[in-house]
Amino acid sequence: MSVVVVPELGTDFEDDYEEILIQYIYDKWSISDPAKPPDREAQAVPFKFHVGFFDYNRPYEIVALPTTTIPTEIGDNGRRYQLYTTVEIGIRMKRLARNKPDPQIKNMEKEVKRIIMSYVNLKDIQGIKNLIFAGQDRVYDATDDYAKSDWRSVTRCNMYYENATG
Repeated sequence: MSVVVVPELGTDFEDDYEEILIQYIYDKWSISDPAKPPDREAQAVPFKFHVGFFDYNRPYEIVALPTTTIPTEIGDNGRRYQLYTTVEIGIRMKRLARNKPDPQIKNMEKEVKRIIMSYVNLKDIQGIKNLIFAGQDRVYDATDDYAKSDWRSVTRCNMYYENATG
């Protein structure tokens, strides 16, 4: 029976793509407004970096969820694949002031974008050949009005890597 491996690792990734990416973003976070917590797992902090959906328990959250995996190149008679997995990075902040987003949401969006765009191939995350910024959207819905105080955006990141069977 053949298994799927990441050639640089000789095995498959130990963690899911979203866990790898959220940890990388946490590790590279450099801005102070808002500042990252000293520990990603800390419970009593206003800022949380985690995998999954927003839990709305803190004023600031960055979350990651994978959406699509697409082959970009197939080689060696179908035994090697260049792939990218799109991970959506949700950014959220809650403000008490109504109908006025704080500059922090823009700071958070810029920082996530900077981290993705400054990735150094194969040196920062073993097995990930590149992180590709794939767009960003502010999230608004039909119930938003002048009283909006929960601000969100989504940044898409394509994680480029290789899988092979052996």
